[in-house]
Amino acid sequence: MNESIPFDILVYYMLYGGAAIMAAVACLHLLMWRINTFVDNVTPPKRLRRWTAAFMAVVLGSHLWWLPDSLGVIKIYSGLHIISSILDCALLVPVMLSMPLTMLQDRRRPLWPLFVAVIPVVIALVDCLFKYDYTVMVFVRFYLFALLTAYFFYMLFALRQYRRWLIDNYADLEHKEVWLSLVVIVILLLILAIYSVSNNGIFIQTFIQFSEIFILAFIFWRVETLQTLHAPQADTETVELSDDASNGDTKDGAEAGAAVTLPTNISQLLKQYCEDTQLYLQHDITRDDLSKAVGTNRYYLSLYFAQQGETYNSYINKLRIQHFVNDYREAIATKRPFTAQQLAHESGFSSYATFGRAFKQTMGQTVTEWMKDEA
Repeated sequence: MNESIPFDILVYYMLYGGAAIMAAVACLHLLMWRINTFVDNVTPPKRLRRWTAAFMAVVLGSHLWWLPDSLGVIKIYSGLHIISSILDCALLVPVMLSMPLTMLQDRRRPLWPLFVAVIPVVIALVDCLFKYDYTVMVFVRFYLFALLTAYFFYMLFALRQYRRWLIDNYADLEHKEVWLSLVVIVILLLILAIYSVSNNGIFIQTFIQFSEIFILAFIFWRVETLQTLHAPQADTETVELSDDASNGDTKDGAEAGAAVTLPTNISQLLKQYCEDTQLYLQHDITRDDLSKAVGTNRYYLSLYFAQQGETYNSYINKLRIQHFVNDYREAIATKRPFTAQQLAHESGFSSYATFGRAFKQTMGQTVTEWMKDEA
């Protein structure tokens, strides 16, 4: 009489197979399907899509080379077990850590250091495979923990740079918020940490598979809803000194740190070509768009905002908030029906959540509190 499979084992097998199938489907979709799954008007970065597809492919591969271990065919620290660990460290770990870096679009950060960083672990595991010295596993776990810790702090630094770049160049930050990237990083590191210290207990293994399905779905959604941002040249570009902002040309070769005299009419140009024309009502207007409209260059514009003690983002949103306030008061005076969401959209905000954050930063209180005070 055949023995039935225990329920907890059956659940584990179902999750294990489900994660593998999900990774395979996501990989094929990202490589072959050009249409966005979630949002029609969003085109994800090609580099991010390719690296995410590589991550999904490696996840699928990991499920294949760990299949004998999952079925209980091999014992822990056997030759096949060590080989699977080597493949994970050589492929899964660096590809998994590379993917969040490709989400940051302010610059193309090098990914090869991550592949170099796992070489000591791979060498140690290969040595273990031939010498059967399993004490090296203590080193492997300690090294992986140190690597993940260093990576986490580096990503915090990179995210800070990315946030500053977004604020300097974009007034609308929906689908560009850095906290989502931080969520991805934390979840990935959590899964890796659990994986690196876990035993073969069925509960832990089932939890890992369940978490893996969640993170695969979350990453797939995040990639498909992340709009491609075109990074301008570095803000450290040097410019030819000029008294005429309409010059707008840059000149390479000037010494770094040289004194720069700002054109005297940038404030007038901003009023004429941005404020009076209500250019700020344009959704997703970038700093490049504004500099072209006023006939100056990005370097002068950034320097001007810095001298005014604000950023491009705060300048645009301040104008939009004032437009919202004027429209709100006009609607109240004329008894015109309206909603706050409608007025926010007409004021240039594509997202009401973005509007709410900008309003509180500018006015010092929430939209609801302000409207109550106005009543």
